[in-house]
Amino acid sequence: MPSDNHPHVDWEHRYRSEDTPWDKGTHHPMAATPPEDPALPGAVLVPGCGTGWDLLALAERLPDRKILGVDIAPSAVDSAKQRTAALPMVEVHCMDIFSPGIRDHLGPVAMIWEHTCFCAIPPAMRPAYVAMAAALLPPGGEWRGVFFLTLDDGGSGPPWNCPEQELRSLFGPWFDIARVEPCATTHPGREHSEWHVHMRRKDA
Repeated sequence: MPSDNHPHVDWEHRYRSEDTPWDKGTHHPMAATPPEDPALPGAVLVPGCGTGWDLLALAERLPDRKILGVDIAPSAVDSAKQRTAALPMVEVHCMDIFSPGIRDHLGPVAMIWEHTCFCAIPPAMRPAYVAMAAALLPPGGEWRGVFFLTLDDGGSGPPWNCPEQELRSLFGPWFDIARVEPCATTHPGREHSEWHVHMRRKDA
């Protein structure tokens, strides 16, 4: 998970105490069947990669790509590194996705795969997330993932819902939004709240 400067969320403590209901002990089903290989050269980045389940699925699906995982919680990063130790194309970094130098640290990125990161940051930080994605991806770079667009979050989170209109308003200035549709497959209980989104970075 990312650092969100939210005083009520200590991601490291959550992992250490195994209070991680978002970790289903397997990858998200959509991560195992993403669309075709990204058109551009570069890595596939998973922000807020947690313990690395999606990293495994993406490495299997895209064996010729470097797969980069980033998380703020050291315990999650340690687990992800152990889980992917046999996969030389996978790198896992303990860092804040909002770090100013993240682009220089990670190198070229062709695609961002989003799962449980965007919904975990407070809504006030969403513009910073969009700026991060826009800075990391070159024109034509792809941003794919699953989002809570129709989740009843009870007015609190995480996870926080993001209505489709807000998603389009946030990302529209930087990205061409190619697809927003219900997930073809997801974890039980998320069938009516989780959506698949596909965008491409506009020309700078």
